[in-house]
Amino acid sequence: MLDKKFDEKKTVNVRTIKGIQVALITEIGELFQELKSKWNYWKNSTGKFNKSKVLEEQMYCIFFILAI
Repeated sequence: MLDKKFDEKKTVNVRTIKGIQVALITEIGELFQELKSKWNYWKNSTGKFNKSKVLEEQMYCIFFILAI
């Protein structure tokens, strides 16, 4: 359903498998950044993670995994 909406949207770039893979890697990176307080052992200044943002990044990851 989202794929169809993205295909209907007029954009400069065409959706490709390589583009989807890059998007997935990017979203995984963003997910890890949101969870920085869980893995960043060398800093004490990382606050608690925002559950809403983490869920959003997880949703994007799942979307791109399913799109491959």
